[in-house]
Amino acid sequence: MTIFKKEVPDKYFVGVLFTPHLFKYLSLYVLAKGTDKSKTIRGQMEVWMEDCKKQSPEEVLIHELVRKIIDEWIARKSGLTVVTFANFKKETEYDLMDKGIDKEYIQIILDQLERHEAHKKTRTPQ
Repeated sequence: MTIFKKEVPDKYFVGVLFTPHLFKYLSLYVLAKGTDKSKTIRGQMEVWMEDCKKQSPEEVLIHELVRKIIDEWIARKSGLTVVTFANFKKETEYDLMDKGIDKEYIQIILDQLERHEAHKKTRTPQ
């Protein structure tokens, strides 16, 4: 049961700083075309995303993230501070949430991280 419900918006605000030449042209373009900056940028982002998905579908991006997280786990384990896998996994979950990663993706990433750790334990001689 959730005590505090958090509504998931249909749209998210993403702040972007533009260089003067981009801002000037965008302002000129939207006024001339009778549209607005948000619609124009959103349209371009949709095109960009579809192009990117051809080269890097979500599964590939998730795999890349898992690989980076595993590398960080290995580095932390070999460091001077004592860190448990459970604490590292929780920290990773919080970091991903903080970065705005969707809960579904977070669960997939954590499951893959868990499988990697379990597989590694079964392969390590006792």
